[in-house]
Amino acid sequence: MQITEILERCKQNDRRAQMQLYNKYSQGMYYVAFRFLKNSFEAEEAMQEGFVKAFTKMHQYNGEVTFGAWLKRIVINKSIDMLKAKKLELVEMNEQVLGKVDEDTDWTVEDGITVDQIKEAIEDLPERYRYAVMLFLIEGY
Repeated sequence: MQITEILERCKQNDRRAQMQLYNKYSQGMYYVAFRFLKNSFEAEEAMQEGFVKAFTKMHQYNGEVTFGAWLKRIVINKSIDMLKAKKLELVEMNEQVLGKVDEDTDWTVEDGITVDQIKEAIEDLPERYRYAVMLFLIEGY
């Protein structure tokens, strides 16, 4: 069955079609949430809540972006909401902060740097910068 047909059936509250979408996207959405929350239980919760919201708002999906991208945006928003609920402060990067980063940091990149080294460097960033980098580089926002 084509994805467009599955989506149409989901809009009619077809539980089998919803289960097909869940099976297709759940693992990827879990990993998206886990990158933000760093906790398996919370990532599972954000992913589940994201699917519930997607299924209840399915009539709002208009196909301008892929369903996966639309669902990913919902899961990211749920993850950010959970972080806010834990009272983690996400600091806006204003010009003063960006200027300080530019002055204090050597931005050269070594030849042959690996993806794992980049991931490790991102993990070593202060939390507020890590979220900004994840949204921009990894999630594409």
